[in-house]
Amino acid sequence: LAAHAKRAQQDVERVAGDIMGLRGLRQGLVRVVCTEGFIHDFLPAAIADFRRQYAGIRFTLDVCSQREVPVRVRHGTADIGVTLRLTSHRDVRVELRMPAPVRAVVAAGHPLAGQPEVSLAQLMAYPLALPDADSTLRQLIDISCSRQQLSCEPMFSSRSADALAGF
Repeated sequence: LAAHAKRAQQDVERVAGDIMGLRGLRQGLVRVVCTEGFIHDFLPAAIADFRRQYAGIRFTLDVCSQREVPVRVRHGTADIGVTLRLTSHRDVRVELRMPAPVRAVVAAGHPLAGQPEVSLAQLMAYPLALPDADSTLRQLIDISCSRQQLSCEPMFSSRSADALAGF
């Protein structure tokens, strides 16, 4: 957990540093759009860090599908888009690519709860709740399972991270 917390903090600092590229701005609005996985902790923390130095900058943060993020940036309805993507998009300049850990959420008493890292093979022994098949995260999980010849049939799937964590 400590290692994950440290990586998450480093990710927040990295994004805050990238947003600092806007440092010429003293006031204004930055429109950010992202997929649901970034809206809970990562982006709010990065925006809060940025605002500590640039209080005149206002932000909006909207959530949409992974397919819609580059569309909104391309059409100018968002200034910054954050998403997991398997492919590139024409007319959208990628400012930062970074690996992102995939985390499993388990109950405190679960046999895997105390382990710092868990393999997909270990997870397959338990009933799983996974994002729906259209999500990039699910596609990455499905690709990894296929490469490892693992069968992955979730007991519950949803587009909502809150619903998945609640299950």
